Amino acid sequence: MSVSLKSVFACLPRTERGKSMKLGSDPKGKNFLYCNGNSVFIRDIENPLICDIYSEHAKDTTVAEYAPSGFYIASADVLGKVRIWDTTQKEHILKYEYQPIAGPITDIAWSPDSKRLAISGAGRQSFAEAFMADTGTSVGKLFGHQMIANSVAYRPTRPFRIVTGSDDKTACFFEGPPFKYKSTLNDHARFVNIVRFSSDGNHFATGSSDCKVFLYDGKEGTLVHALGGGDAIHAGGVMSLAWSPDNTQLLTVSADKTAKLWDVQENKLIAEHCFGNDIQQQQLGCLWQGKHILSVAYSGEISYLDFSSPSKVIRTLRGHQKTITSITPSQDKSTLFSASFDANIRSWNRESGDCEVVESKHKNQVNRMVTVEDKVFTAAMDDTVKSFDAVSKTFSDESFGTNGIPKGLDVVGDLTVIATAKEVTLLRNGKKVFSEACKCESLSATVHPGKTEAAVGREDGKIFIYTVDGDTLVKSNELNAVTAVNDVCYSPDGVYLAGVTSGKNVCVWKVDESYKSMDFGWQYHAASVTRVNWSPDSRHLATVSLDTHIRIWSIEKETNFIFFKRAHGSGPITDVAWLDDNTVVTSGNDCCLKEWTVKHS
Repeated sequence: MSVSLKSVFACLPRTERGKSMKLGSDPKGKNFLYCNGNSVFIRDIENPLICDIYSEHAKDTTVAEYAPSGFYIASADVLGKVRIWDTTQKEHILKYEYQPIAGPITDIAWSPDSKRLAISGAGRQSFAEAFMADTGTSVGKLFGHQMIANSVAYRPTRPFRIVTGSDDKTACFFEGPPFKYKSTLNDHARFVNIVRFSSDGNHFATGSSDCKVFLYDGKEGTLVHALGGGDAIHAGGVMSLAWSPDNTQLLTVSADKTAKLWDVQENKLIAEHCFGNDIQQQQLGCLWQGKHILSVAYSGEISYLDFSSPSKVIRTLRGHQKTITSITPSQDKSTLFSASFDANIRSWNRESGDCEVVESKHKNQVNRMVTVEDKVFTAAMDDTVKSFDAVSKTFSDESFGTNGIPKGLDVVGDLTVIATAKEVTLLRNGKKVFSEACKCESLSATVHPGKTEAAVGREDGKIFIYTVDGDTLVKSNELNAVTAVNDVCYSPDGVYLAGVTSGKNVCVWKVDESYKSMDFGWQYHAASVTRVNWSPDSRHLATVSLDTHIRIWSIEKETNFIFFKRAHGSGPITDVAWLDDNTVVTSGNDCCLKEWTVKHS
């Protein structure tokens, strides 16, 4: 057997309100870069379903940028570390690692010959540094700021120059290499959020929270003019800007929820796109790469713009920004539903990768989701179980309040079993018909496909088997899994019950033999096993764990199992579901969904 990655339904960039975010550009025009968690995401700009992920940073990444040669990417994190790694190999072999400052790095700029790097950030002794890419040797002192530097740009033509922008309301101009301070630009009245050179090096532009943009001579650093005549060009701070490939136009995006296109020569506004009134539509980053114009909202959504028709958005990339906690496929398996700990729910088209927002009615983390025909049932930490239509993707007004946080949920036909820290509850047609108080916290629940029994996994390592007697649950058996039972699941044919534990065990019992243990001795995960699910033919199990591994087990050949290491980078895997006998989907701490092909021997 083998497991191989089929497709990635990627997360969105991690954003912070009031902070500029940077999209990395590909000199070959194929991909673009952004950061979320400890990962760098490399997405195909034409087909964003094609996504590669680099997850070798120990802490959260902040910015990434291609070298002009296209052979390397430099990425940085909140610790002040810069990693330079290969783009041509699947393994992304590390070339160099440096720590130029002792604090978060906010921006990276390469020299046009791919030999030098400049970074900005929040160091203890300096806020910007320039160094050789192959040795880490300093190539000058980027002094002049008194507060965090938000952005840095490297002139792409000779003579080389570097410009930085800071929270101290100034931009600093440096000559080199070796680089030395030349001048401070004091034209802005508030934080300087972004600085960028034109590709010909003739000009650079600075954008600020004072809602203004200034253009300067790229060689001398002298002021050319203020964009728009000197008045505020946005109603909110300018968070990012990007030059057109021919350097005749400039894109500016703002916290006022607009993106504007400017004619640099004529110094006038060409077009404007308004994203709406919601605070989530504040625009924090942008990229102009070839024919593609991208703008990033505070929500993380990435919009493809066309200013020849500024009222329309060509395409919007949606997804999650936070850890995905539960997934479930639609009945026909054409759609995937995912929920994250910030209560957001998304719907994914498996073929196109397009994502839609399901307007959640939950107020807290969604722990479990179950699909039954055209309904998706959700259990969340707001102590409710709700449902939404899988086609219209709208929540019903019905809601069931639980006594405690619902940790386990399963629905088969008209039966619903809910396991909370305080009780086990049975619903029939959405109405409560039975409940039983628990002396120990319940963590998981599953209903037999024949609707004759239910199993509840508990914190004390016990699994209680209940017989469904009309509208009552009657305890009929007790299984011992030793440690906390994180998940339980009946096989689709009803022959087996599987349970996974915090003690790294994967246990299987034969239902029709009074739940006799199969005693496979499956204890190969290296950490707590979080979820288990059966293939539709009931011949294989998929388990996922905090150890970052997916494991596929054969019920017919107990020693025939396979695994895929670091399936979601260096973070834990949170859920797993089978789409068919040869395809599984997983979710992880990297905020992504991944689809895997399983080949059975």
